[in-house]
Amino acid sequence: EAFMLFNLSPQSLTLPERIIQGPVGLRASRPVILSLCLVMAVIAGTRYYAELLRNEGKLALDVGERGRALAAFRWSARLNPLSYSSRQLLASAYAAEGDMNSSQREAEVAFRLDPLDGDAYRDLAQIHWITGQHGKAESEFLSAVRLQHYTRPIFYYELSEFFIAIGKPSESESWLT
Repeated sequence: EAFMLFNLSPQSLTLPERIIQGPVGLRASRPVILSLCLVMAVIAGTRYYAELLRNEGKLALDVGERGRALAAFRWSARLNPLSYSSRQLLASAYAAEGDMNSSQREAEVAFRLDPLDGDAYRDLAQIHWITGQHGKAESEFLSAVRLQHYTRPIFYYELSEFFIAIGKPSESESWLT
């Protein structure tokens, strides 16, 4: 009854094949659009894989496998050269290995990637403290405290520890009170 009501027959339900014609400019831009999509997919994949490598490196560093951690952090930094955390962790891994030159280089790269992060100042300060560059270390510890004075109370402790280590206990006490 519905077929008769709407005057539908099996012949009226089949659609003739039509070739849908689009603008000529759209056809020419298809390879460009597909290429851009492919490039974006590759970039997204490398960023994702870089994060996986960073996490693997953190786990390796936590269990004491420094060689595996260094390799993972290096690859993570290569795949995502603008990653602050990969560079920061790579600097920590180099410091754990005792390679202070490479550690300082990577910490400075991390600092340049995010100069408003107190952790970058703190990492540089610790490396300069270990290498004996106390003037740089002091200014970087102070910058870290100024940038994140409410959110990172550990910076005050590390700054006072630094002042005690270089023989300035009065300044250490002033930062703790």
